[in-house]
Amino acid sequence: MKLQAKVQLVNSKEEFDSDVMAQSYEKLTIIDVFKKWSGQCDVIKPVFDWIFLNLPDADTNVAFYAVEQDNIAEWFEASQIVPKKHGCRPLFAFIKDEQLITIVKGANAPDITRIVKENLVVS
Repeated sequence: MKLQAKVQLVNSKEEFDSDVMAQSYEKLTIIDVFKKWSGQCDVIKPVFDWIFLNLPDADTNVAFYAVEQDNIAEWFEASQIVPKKHGCRPLFAFIKDEQLITIVKGANAPDITRIVKENLVVS
């Protein structure tokens, strides 16, 4: 059985608070922010798998989630994750300790990997 990163779909504010935000104190949290009509970004999934398998302790120190764009705008409104006139490009939010670290616009594998490396806390 091949190990791979698990991207958990978050469907409610309660899940967002108890899973995503609570985990952000223990792990670097990456959110695939997607539009309802397009679904999650399949192009970046191999990058999440690579991070999970190749970076030291990523399997225990990084969490991957997917949240629909309208929901994240409502549930985490203070962060302004979704920029105005964003369009339909993939969008990835990085959260630590309930704070937005940065956003990557587009399926930019080098940027996503670099940000994880810079923020990964190895125990």
